[in-house]
Amino acid sequence: MTAQIPDQLIHRGQNLDLCAAPLEDYLKRLPKARRPKFLPRSTANWRGYVATWEIIEQQLFLTGIEDAIFEVDGKAHEATLKTVFPRGRFPVPATWVTGELRCPEGRLRNYVHAGFGSEYERDRIFFIEKGTVVEEWLIHNPPAPLHYLISPDGSRTYATAFGSRALAPDEDPFPGDVPVEPWRVWGDPDWDVWPSGEEDEGYLIGGFTRLGQGGKDAG
Repeated sequence: MTAQIPDQLIHRGQNLDLCAAPLEDYLKRLPKARRPKFLPRSTANWRGYVATWEIIEQQLFLTGIEDAIFEVDGKAHEATLKTVFPRGRFPVPATWVTGELRCPEGRLRNYVHAGFGSEYERDRIFFIEKGTVVEEWLIHNPPAPLHYLISPDGSRTYATAFGSRALAPDEDPFPGDVPVEPWRVWGDPDWDVWPSGEEDEGYLIGGFTRLGQGGKDAG
């Protein structure tokens, strides 16, 4: 699975990338007849929408749905909050949300080509109980170490852990004779700008494919 585009969370006036999909829990509770059939827009967004959330006075609200198309009777239509909550008040109190919400911050440390698995410098964690924020944590993530077993001839083999002999040559981020430059995996304070000239901040999505809608027109 391709790394997925995150939802958005507005908190203290800042836009954070939300690496979770709390709307999915609500949609699963709906009867099939009332559940919108969202159409995936790309391999980087299989859920078929990007939701926007906001924390207001320690309460979590759903404030918008964007980049969303749903299907009715074989035709595609643009989705809004009213598509999911036809009789609800807006913004929508997210009282169904209980659990942990993660918002990554800072530079990319380790890109994972699946879901929300990529690792960043920091993680802002919110613990939610029935839509109420009960705790907020900020975790600073140290760089994960890279382990290599060195042969008598000086060649190296990547290992998953120091001293374990758990060799994993196929997972080596720097295979062959490529120089081991960890900053290319997790970033480094001395490398504030990538060769493209863009700062390495925010959530990274690597390579996605736009999915066709079978000739259906959005209405």
